[in-house]
Amino acid sequence: MDPKDLHVGHRVAISGFGSFGTGKIERQAGAEKFIVSNPRTKKAEQVDAEQIVRELD
Repeated sequence: MDPKDLHVGHRVAISGFGSFGTGKIERQAGAEKFIVSNPRTKKAEQVDAEQIVRELD
């Protein structure tokens, strides 16, 4: 997705993460990278904007 279309605090669907299909954007970590919290592990992971399929809310 285009990084301009992504918003901090929104839940997103992510591809390429195996069982980690959704998460919440905690903050932006560069021009095209985001820190996304994983609800299953309660940890945050860095994700490229191209891995984010869409915003869920």
